[in-house]
Amino acid sequence: MTAAEPAPIPGLRSTFATVGGLRLHYWIGGEPKGQPVILWHGFLSTGYAWREVAPALTEAGMAVLVPDMRGFGKSDKPAGNDGYDARSLFEECRALVAAIGFGGGRP
Repeated sequence: MTAAEPAPIPGLRSTFATVGGLRLHYWIGGEPKGQPVILWHGFLSTGYAWREVAPALTEAGMAVLVPDMRGFGKSDKPAGNDGYDARSLFEECRALVAAIGFGGGRP
């Protein structure tokens, strides 16, 4: 069984990147040189939870990244427990940001 395809999020595009051997799904949009904003979903959710907030941020001129954490949404779901702790998920998001060049290296 595959995950249902979520509806589009206005102003963002749905795409994938491979980070540390995992295929991670994310939405990205807005002004590439705008203030970068990462919208991080909670446990048992997906990035799609931000579907009503993200468009307003893109319209305000911000650069918006909305990832699906490993194990959620359309991102890879490796078996076992390794890599699902908060520190690992954070480091994976940091690696995603670096891999796609999000935020132009801004602090």
